Amino acid sequence: MPRGLREIGGFLLYNLTVMRITEAFKKALRYNINGGFTKLKKTFEASRVLITYVYKKSPLYFIGYLVTIIIDSLIPYAVLWLISILIDELITNYSSASTLISTKIYYIILGIIGSALIKNLNDTANNFCEVYLWFDVARELDKDVTRKFAYLDTEYYENPEARDLLNKVSDNYDQRPQQFFSYLMWLLQPIIELAASLSILLFFNPIIVLLVFLSALPELIVQLNYGERSYGIWDAKASVKRDYYLSKGFVTNETSLMELRVFNVRNYLLERIVKLFTEFQDQQKEAENKRSLFSAILSVVRAGVYGIIVFLIITAVLLKNITVGLFSFYLSTSERLYEALSVIVERFSKVYENGLFVYDIFKFLNFKEKIVSGSVVLRETLTIPQIKFVDVTFKYPGKDVLIFDKFNLTIEPGEHVAIVGENGAGKTTLIKLLMRFYDVDSGKILIDGIDLKKLNLENWYSKVAVLFQEFNFYHYDARTNIGLGDSNRLWDFNRVVESAKKSGAHDFIENYKYKYKQVLNTSFRGGIAPSTGQKQKIALARAFFKDAPVLILDEPTSALDAVSAQLITESLETLMKGRTTFIIAHRLSTVRKANLILVFEAGKIAEQGTHDELLQIPNGVYKHLYELQIGLK
Repeated sequence: MPRGLREIGGFLLYNLTVMRITEAFKKALRYNINGGFTKLKKTFEASRVLITYVYKKSPLYFIGYLVTIIIDSLIPYAVLWLISILIDELITNYSSASTLISTKIYYIILGIIGSALIKNLNDTANNFCEVYLWFDVARELDKDVTRKFAYLDTEYYENPEARDLLNKVSDNYDQRPQQFFSYLMWLLQPIIELAASLSILLFFNPIIVLLVFLSALPELIVQLNYGERSYGIWDAKASVKRDYYLSKGFVTNETSLMELRVFNVRNYLLERIVKLFTEFQDQQKEAENKRSLFSAILSVVRAGVYGIIVFLIITAVLLKNITVGLFSFYLSTSERLYEALSVIVERFSKVYENGLFVYDIFKFLNFKEKIVSGSVVLRETLTIPQIKFVDVTFKYPGKDVLIFDKFNLTIEPGEHVAIVGENGAGKTTLIKLLMRFYDVDSGKILIDGIDLKKLNLENWYSKVAVLFQEFNFYHYDARTNIGLGDSNRLWDFNRVVESAKKSGAHDFIENYKYKYKQVLNTSFRGGIAPSTGQKQKIALARAFFKDAPVLILDEPTSALDAVSAQLITESLETLMKGRTTFIIAHRLSTVRKANLILVFEAGKIAEQGTHDELLQIPNGVYKHLYELQIGLK
């Protein structure tokens, strides 16, 4: 290719590259101006809250950690100053006719050795304080976050936006706060070095300070931009992450594996998991590639600035304005100034990125309780309460569809009420309102004449036992699984055994190798996996153990075969005696003996009566459902 064309081509390529870099830089700057300040404010707020939290949880180690960082920041300047004096002293000694080493040199060397010893001891103290500081903080933070999850209102779990935040917190609370705090505290070191370098170099030559700051500014903007982008990717891809974890749960859950094999779903799920993970990572890779490109370009700028600084200091030596020792001191100080700025930029970008996650964690910890417990307690002598729904109107938060509209229902003490109907008719919602997982929009729920909102929830829950379709089954031993029906009476082994006998669980528990001490999870040595029927009977024993006057049964036999369902039904009849009982069921054979059957349709009671009464209603909803189940239709 002719030389002229090569030069023209090179010129065009150069200009196109510069234009692209300039445009990208403008875009990055514009992005930060438009959206960065709000997130920067969040980072500062996260810093304030976390430092306050850490100090509160472990004040002694926090102060020790802080002091050791300050000492570590200042020691290098003492060493640089000693070295500059040593250089001048060596030159003086070399220029003199004497071959003896001056006493001053020995003192300087001792000072340098002493500084190194102090630094080593300080580093040890710093590491000790950091480790023990985070022992305290990690324990307390884990306790606070876990407790918040445990006591969080049901509404947060059923709201998609809140759920995304919960997933972010769950994924990040065990590492991000520590990373954020470490970056935040070690940001203090370069800030101190920056202040020290500025005080030295401004006295010597302010132009050097200006050059260093101008060369560091673009890097700061770039790092902030891509730190924010990293968080933005997580935020935008929250639904992808949720899909990923739910899909992954099927291939890591032993109860799912048999079905996955039979339906040959494993490959589909594995491919989906990889695709979701890759989709999330691709955007992260793109952001990191751009960050690396800009950093490489800016390193060329830094090298040019460093050359100018060296030239300025050499000129001062040649003009005899400073000694050779001071040349070394000022040059090293200039390097430390630039290094401090670079570290500030790097660490601040990490602080910025992690700070947005930490902000979310403390936002989560500050979630307000929407269901506030009342103070009224039910009478200790109360056996079975009357329950009334009075003109109850309710729709789920953020939804427009009314589930109940001026709904009324009275349940007399000891009444057994079955609730049937199609999915979405309001059966489960009724129980959620009775348990005050949600508050009614209008109307009242009265427990023995007392507004449910005024009742102390712990006191109300002490009067209720539940057996849900998807009940909790703990990885503990059989005794504990039953005893958790009333954790205040875990010690009462005789009551545990009696409850197991009533539910029909005692005989098979006695056949376990370790009987009531048998661990019911194969993840632990010697653990076993009980059958579905055994699990149900142990969960039923838990309800017997609580011995509460109100009983809620949600699809209690839906997962069982006919024989097991019949055995459970017989045990349930024993449990229901002398209790107000709500039974939610699709299998109508379990509700035939109920005192009252309510047929729900679109949040209203379409039909009510006993089993026999409902079968007499021509073209009735209940009659239609019953005939479908027994095969008449």
